Amino acid sequence: MSKGRSGALQSRQSVNGRALQAGDEIGASAATAGAGRMLAQTPEPSVGAIRVVAGPQRDHFDSSFWSMFTSSDYKVGSAADRMGVRLEGSPLRHLARYGHEIVSDATVPGSIQIPGNGLPVVLLADAQTAGGYPKIATVISADLARVAASPPGSTIRFTAVGAREGERIARDEERLTRALLEAIRTVPGESLDLGALYSGNLVDGVVNALSQEQSR
Repeated sequence: MSKGRSGALQSRQSVNGRALQAGDEIGASAATAGAGRMLAQTPEPSVGAIRVVAGPQRDHFDSSFWSMFTSSDYKVGSAADRMGVRLEGSPLRHLARYGHEIVSDATVPGSIQIPGNGLPVVLLADAQTAGGYPKIATVISADLARVAASPPGSTIRFTAVGAREGERIARDEERLTRALLEAIRTVPGESLDLGALYSGNLVDGVVNALSQEQSR
């Protein structure tokens, strides 16, 4: 996992091979008007525990610590970026015969490593592809975005599911995503305007601060 997010940000926000500096100018193209598109219905956010399947080094931990892992609340720490999220909470103890390191092997987005301090690290999209810490579990793909979107200080809890159940949930999530994409419709008119925005995409009773009339 990254030691911080500044290096990753600098590498993406660069010009002429160096980090952006005050006074730099970046070219931009004017936006073109056109028909807007919107979802027919906003999807309901997922709630509940983050679902995981047992990882390849699940047996490096006593069953009591597996139970602790799947029943305790963890807080998202301040060390969180696109590489991974460090969690704070009850530390997990490695079995003495295995220790807290392994010969480096493959990791995937969602792998949950347990380093020497016993606190879980959830790997995300930009994480390394191999690592030397035991992986107690893997977040299922359908719930990984929820972990990535959890702000520092928020609380998450894990619950275990089988691999087959994780696959079923992934297929259901794929069908839902495809249905949402197919339901995207064009907003009437050649371009978005306040009238269309207020009538089709906002709550009722919005007030226009530039006029005395209440927009509906």
